[in-house]
Amino acid sequence: MPDSTTKKPRILLAGAPFGRNHIGEEALVECVVNLLRELRPDAEIWVSTDDQAATRKKLDVMTYPLFGFDPPGFDPVSMRQGIRDSDAFIWSSATGLSAASNVPLELLQHAIDLGKTTAVFCTAMNDEPAPALDERRPNKQHILFDLLKQLTFGRIDLGEAFERKRIEATHSTMKRTLPKTNLVILRDAQSKAQLSQILGETAAIHLASDPVITLACPDIDRCRFPDATLRCLERNQPKIGLCLSADPVAKHMSALQERFGQLISERGVKLVGIPANPLIDTAFLNEFRQGLTHPNEMHIIEGTYEPDEINAAISRMDVVVSSRLPLLTLASITLTPFVGIGGGAQVTEFTGQFGLPDLGNVEELDVGQLSDEILRLMDHRAAFRSTAKTIRLEMLNRLKEAKGQLKALLSEL
Repeated sequence: MPDSTTKKPRILLAGAPFGRNHIGEEALVECVVNLLRELRPDAEIWVSTDDQAATRKKLDVMTYPLFGFDPPGFDPVSMRQGIRDSDAFIWSSATGLSAASNVPLELLQHAIDLGKTTAVFCTAMNDEPAPALDERRPNKQHILFDLLKQLTFGRIDLGEAFERKRIEATHSTMKRTLPKTNLVILRDAQSKAQLSQILGETAAIHLASDPVITLACPDIDRCRFPDATLRCLERNQPKIGLCLSADPVAKHMSALQERFGQLISERGVKLVGIPANPLIDTAFLNEFRQGLTHPNEMHIIEGTYEPDEINAAISRMDVVVSSRLPLLTLASITLTPFVGIGGGAQVTEFTGQFGLPDLGNVEELDVGQLSDEILRLMDHRAAFRSTAKTIRLEMLNRLKEAKGQLKALLSEL
């Protein structure tokens, strides 16, 4: 047993946009911190976050500013000092390995160069840039690219060339950094297959699950929802939870509004808008509601809430329909039936594990099949729950094995 003078091992959790109100990343950091406390209760845990005060208060951790993401920018000197002062660097992120940013990989490389214990833990890789990581904003360069493409009727697309070079640079960084990382564990088979193509089939890549599946689900009366939301959630009426973001579904807006309008008229459902990111999704959900024939039959949960509170709201749904993966993951915790639309390969990978159909990509969303699938799940809820329970146990077992691997690594600190 170490005596009272022994220095506590310091573990730094960084490389993801924590503290920016995205439900997936906030749920992830909470679950990973809980997991680290279970594995190394003697450790001092530090988190790089954009909301240091809130993260400290909720998770009882020490914090650094958010390293590696703009805006608002970060201090490279502070970043390097934070890694230097740590004994272990852990990178866990919803879609961190997607072609969006080299900076988290550079943080990992810096930790490796300093001889720190390093782990990529339950990070994922999508086939599309991750919105939470891709912090680019329209600038003169992008405006010029778009203008040139328009003037040449698409014959010259410098934006596509720029994007291709950016992806190639990210893959090059992966090849340089990940083989030197002490432990690489990804959260799904699709991510592992994609990374294996980049690094080579012999790369030491392990498979686990999303730690968010361990998130708690509190009683609804313990949540901070306003009275109108609580009344909606407690109504004895079929409820469909909706999480829609503009990128995957904007071009299908009118068709989706018509279909959900039919569900309201024919099945008496109540639509409940559940933003994954309140700063981005709420406005789009409001726009969607205004186009419904019966807009009063859709309630939107507005404001910022903790992941477990959103989990409690989801547990009151009959079906969840989402273009964002985190809402599907939360639904799986309480065995709530769900349907994924758009969102890239990660959504298809996740829903496929539960035997759910692929409803089409961003360009070709099958709205009719979506409606049929919602009705099927509403009418056969028990069958879905039985299948989902088995799949969830398999996910928990993979996560348990990954925890054992991480524990062995951290025991050396």
